[in-house]
Amino acid sequence: MNKLEETLATILEKALSLAEQTGEFAMEQAPELLQEFFMWHTATAILGIILSLSLAYALHKIIKYFSNEVNDKSVYIFEMFQIIPFVILCINTYELIYVLVAPKLYLIEYFIK
Repeated sequence: MNKLEETLATILEKALSLAEQTGEFAMEQAPELLQEFFMWHTATAILGIILSLSLAYALHKIIKYFSNEVNDKSVYIFEMFQIIPFVILCINTYELIYVLVAPKLYLIEYFIK
């Protein structure tokens, strides 16, 4: 039992030391970490906007091509798909504005989720 207690004490001591070092690292690097966090979320929102606009353009070209080739029912189905890039655009635009205008609120909400 004595050996078990010694082993547990050693493990606990190492864990506390590691936790302390991790906390110190996080405090020292916090400004840089926050900057990278906001840059990453800004970049992903911009990428989402670009991809949704590209998808909308591609769908527009497909609809324009098929409107000359087939009947109106098929074109109508493709027109319904245009809602997808619009929704993606709205979500990413909202996130981009949120990150840029209220970064502290965004950070709090992100880590509460």
